[in-house]
Amino acid sequence: MLEPEARPLLAALEEAPDAVPAGLLARLRGAFSPDEVATAWELTRARRRAARKLTGAERLLCDVAGVEQASGDAVATHKARRFAAAPRVADLCCGIGGDARALARVHPDVRALDLRADRVAMARHNAGIEVEVADAEDHRDPTAWIHLDPARRAHGRRRLAYAESLPGPECIERLLASAPAAAVKLAPGIDWRELPERAAREVEFVRDAGGLLQAVLWTGAAAVAPGRHTVTRLEDGLSFTATPAGSLPVAGAVGRFLVVPDPVLERAGLVAARLAEHGVAELAPGLGIGTCEQPFTDAWCEVLEVRAVLPWRVPRVREWLRANDAGPIVVRTRAGAVDTDRLQVELRGSGSVVFTVFGLRLGRRVVGVIV
Repeated sequence: MLEPEARPLLAALEEAPDAVPAGLLARLRGAFSPDEVATAWELTRARRRAARKLTGAERLLCDVAGVEQASGDAVATHKARRFAAAPRVADLCCGIGGDARALARVHPDVRALDLRADRVAMARHNAGIEVEVADAEDHRDPTAWIHLDPARRAHGRRRLAYAESLPGPECIERLLASAPAAAVKLAPGIDWRELPERAAREVEFVRDAGGLLQAVLWTGAAAVAPGRHTVTRLEDGLSFTATPAGSLPVAGAVGRFLVVPDPVLERAGLVAARLAEHGVAELAPGLGIGTCEQPFTDAWCEVLEVRAVLPWRVPRVREWLRANDAGPIVVRTRAGAVDTDRLQVELRGSGSVVFTVFGLRLGRRVVGVIV
């Protein structure tokens, strides 16, 4: 695909829609082998997906699965900053080189490895560094700071649990014990309670405007807040670090304001640590939505004025909205308590005021909270 002879093939596919016309495929297979056409189409699709998160996607060597598993530029750059002080850097299970590219920008001595020879070739091209075919279990450099990206997919199923990582926990723990510092890339949905040695390590949850991207287990000299959790928003550069502090008290009723924490706070177990000082109580255990009597401003949550609390009967909710000049309606819920897509259409009015309607299950009943 890097040879001049492949350029006409790639150029033809770059202009093709996602469903390649049969006539185009037949024409290309007349000039190129079926393997060449299949490989070029895989590369074209992968580059299209890579363009959403990796700069210079049109020059990358990659496959679709490799792009899906790779760190995007923003989160890779964020992590790489902590490696600037390392004597050497080893990127284990490097894949197509998403993290290796960022690490190489901040450090002159980065080496990478992966078990798959095709991914090694991709990472070598994409990151411009030394990459070898090797097993992470064979890493033996006691001076290098480690970045480790365990495999999280098997047979089409995404692994979330730390115990299901490949390489497994025993290998990961051996690598972490032998390295002066390390970062382990984890699934964003991981349950942090299952991670070992948390008192000496930092767990960071990173998100951007599109949602939660990944969790990172920092160890050794790379853990700037041992025993604590950090939440980071890449879109505005905000970070918050604290010790997970249980849960908020449970409210007896909906108060004057509804409080919706940033989902990354929930994932990191930091809702109470951030919001308890504002007098926020949770509407129901585990619901993830709070309430309070006094307004406050906090970049890590929405504070919404409650206009009405009604039993969840659609005609009654619609009647209140029409009586209050409702126009476009946003319907939100938790745990699928109501059908948001259908209700957003059903409840829309012809007025000028935009309301948000929360359909929430509180114990055995569902209520509508209009804000």
